[in-house]
Amino acid sequence: IQLPPLYQLPPCPPAEKQPGLVAMVGRLEKRKHYDLALLALRHALRSNPDLHMVIVGDGPERPTITRLIDKLGLKNRVTLAGHLPEHKKLETLARSEIFLHTGYPEGYVIAAVEAHHCRNKIVTHAETPALKHLKCNTYPYTRYKIQEIATALETAHKNPLGECKIPQKTETIYKKIYQILY
Repeated sequence: IQLPPLYQLPPCPPAEKQPGLVAMVGRLEKRKHYDLALLALRHALRSNPDLHMVIVGDGPERPTITRLIDKLGLKNRVTLAGHLPEHKKLETLARSEIFLHTGYPEGYVIAAVEAHHCRNKIVTHAETPALKHLKCNTYPYTRYKIQEIATALETAHKNPLGECKIPQKTETIYKKIYQILY
């Protein structure tokens, strides 16, 4: 796994936002709890029929996730994009309106910061470490609560995107993480 030099976030590519597009980025493994995300999406679709999801990443849970998508009747609402090169991942985030993160346990959640950088509304559980540095356009929920995830998706979708920047403190943290990793 190659991590980008996070202290130098590349510019988010110009792209037209697709209202209702929910992006998830990460390895397809059990601790990412894609099942919760899919159940929450199905619930949120009842009052927000324009929501759709793209999942960027690959891993051992792909067959399980594919079966769950079929079982929940979400075939036309969820795209499994697989692993994408970094620039394609950023293009996906640039088009997305909402970034959803359901992984636990997790580290800092770099993808949430990248999504924030690409002007996404961030829906993640309240224990996500990155949340304390992303002070706007965030919609936290209680971990493992499908109804709360669905409500956070609905609220993020209905609310306009506020203006904000990644705080300087967050960029300093990137540098420290990068130094530790490399």
